[in-house]
Amino acid sequence: MPQKNPEDRLLYVRERSLLVGDDSALRSRAARGELLRISHGVYAPEQEWNAWNAAERYRARVFGVANSRRADVVLWGYSAAALWRLPVIGAWPDEVHLLTEKARGGRSHDRIRRHALGFEHAELTLLDGVRVTGAARTVIDLASSAPFMSAVAAADFALHNEMTNHDELRAILSALGRFRGSSRAARVVDFASPLAESVAESAGRVTMARCRFPQPELQKEFWGPNGEHAFVDYWFRGAKTIGEVDGRAKYEDPVFLRGRTPEQALWDEKLREDWLRLQSDGFGRWDWSIAVSPRRLTQRLLEMGVPQVAPNHPDAFHVRPLDDERRQ
Repeated sequence: MPQKNPEDRLLYVRERSLLVGDDSALRSRAARGELLRISHGVYAPEQEWNAWNAAERYRARVFGVANSRRADVVLWGYSAAALWRLPVIGAWPDEVHLLTEKARGGRSHDRIRRHALGFEHAELTLLDGVRVTGAARTVIDLASSAPFMSAVAAADFALHNEMTNHDELRAILSALGRFRGSSRAARVVDFASPLAESVAESAGRVTMARCRFPQPELQKEFWGPNGEHAFVDYWFRGAKTIGEVDGRAKYEDPVFLRGRTPEQALWDEKLREDWLRLQSDGFGRWDWSIAVSPRRLTQRLLEMGVPQVAPNHPDAFHVRPLDDERRQ
C-alpha cells in the first residue's frame, strides 16, 4: 500500500548541510533497482514510487527539491498547489516551480524553474516545514497559468474548503495589478464557486459553459412533506431537471458509505433517485469521463431535456474565456 505521505520515504545525500548518506552508495542501490533518483541528491524507494499516483509522485519530487537545497526556497504555482493539496486536472508538471526575488532572474535547470516575480503579495506561509505562497495567492498563480478547467477545479476546492474566499482572491488580483495571465485569472475567480463539492462537478460546470448550456444551481436543496430531504449537484431551473455526477467512490469509499455496506448504499441511492424524479421533470447521471467530454455531456444533457442557450441568454455562463482557451 502507498504511504500516506510519500515525501517521508525520501532519502537525501544531504539534508540542509547535514550529510546523511553516501551518494555513491545510493547510486549503487539505484543501479540495483532498489532506489530511484528523483532529483539531485534525492532518492525514493523504487517499488514504493511505482505504487504512488501522479499527485503523490509530484508532491514527493517537490519535497525532495525543497529539502535538499542549502538555502530556503519558496514554492510557487503547481508546486505550492501540491503542498496545499489542491486538485489538478490533467498531468502534473515535470518541473518544480520556485518563486524568487525579481533581481535574481528566472533561470531554470535540472527540472527546477524559477519565477522572478518577487515576494510582494505572496502571502508566504510554512507547510510541512517548507515555505510556499499562501493558499489564495497559489489559486491566483494557477488561475493565470494552468488550463481553465484545472484552474477552476483548484479555485472551487479552495473556496469550498474555506482556504480562501472571493473577496481575498479579488483583493490579491487588485494588489498585483496587470501581469501576464491576469485577465485569465480574473475570469477563473469570477467563474469559481464554493458550492462545487468535487473536481468532477467543477469539470462538468466548465464543460457545460463551453457547450452553451444554462448555468445550473449547485447543491439545490429539496424537501418533501414527510421529511424527505436531499441536495443535488446540479439543478437546471428552466428545464426543472436534476443532474448528478457519480463515481465508484460513492459505493466504495468509507467516507461516503458511513458504515453502510456497498449494497445498502446502492439501495439508499436508488430510493433517493426515485424520490427526486418525482420532484423534477428530468433526472440524469454521468461519471467523470462524460463530465470532461463536450460531445458526451452535450448528448446527455440534451437527452435530459436541458436546452442549449445563446451567449446573451440571462442564464448563460461567461463562455468567452473558454473559447479563447480553445483557440490557443
